[in-house]
This record gives sequence, C-alpha cells and structure tokens, in this order.
Amino acid sequence: MLLVFTEDNVPRWEVRRKAETADAGGGDLIVGGSADTFDAAKGAAVFEAMTRSLE
Repeated sequence: MLLVFTEDNVPRWEVRRKAETADAGGGDLIVGGSADTFDAAKGAAVFEAMTRSLE
C-alpha cells in the first residue's frame, strides 16, 4: 500500500505491507520518509514500492 500525504505542511510518504486481517489496521510500515514537494514524495513512494516488490 502506498500512502502520500501532508503532515504539518510537509509532504510525507509511506510504503506498507498489506494487512492480513481487518484487525491489523493499515498494515505494517516497511519504509517511509518526507520530501520537498508532494510530487517528489509520490515518486519516492513508487520507487521504493517497486524496488521492494522485486525482493
């Protein structure tokens, strides 16, 4: 799951593993970070998700 959002006006991104059950909430955080722009955050999330899906 890719999440791109702003927190305190700072673009942030997260890549999470899909939750196995509804009780697990948003899934396990794999990697996350912040960026200068929303588009940069989106690009970083896509890059990390593609890289980690190959592992």
